[in-house]
Amino acid sequence: MIKLMGVIAEGGVPVLIRSLQEIKGEKKLIAGLIEAVKAISSVVGTGEIRKLDFREDRLLLMDSRKKYTVFALVDTAEEYIERLLYIIAEKIDQSDIPVFEGYIDKLIINTVSGIIDTYVSGTIGVDVVDIFVDIWDSIVQSLKRYKKGLALVEN
Repeated sequence: MIKLMGVIAEGGVPVLIRSLQEIKGEKKLIAGLIEAVKAISSVVGTGEIRKLDFREDRLLLMDSRKKYTVFALVDTAEEYIERLLYIIAEKIDQSDIPVFEGYIDKLIINTVSGIIDTYVSGTIGVDVVDIFVDIWDSIVQSLKRYKKGLALVEN
């Protein structure tokens, strides 16, 4: 599960940071932490996707060619999220936003937000009626095992 996801520019400048779970801390602090991780991992040389463990969580980082870093703090589905970060970085590189030149404007924020919104949602769209349709037969079969349940189903 993704706890935190976002994009920062070179030097740790925050572009977009979304908390998908409550995480205490300032966005600038988080961006600074990620920039520090990038500096450490560039010395260590861990490859395209950089990873750093934080207790039960893992911070994943992927750089775009336009000098933006896509990141996610996750606790599960790490391989899926790695691929997702790669796709988002590619979409940033294919977009109209310029190579980072030291400032962030509305175009950059809106474009990055649109790219992330394509792949990540803060809510799960579930229709209760669809859930009941999917599980109704199982519920009826379970009820039929008991006398009172059988009576309810038959009435």
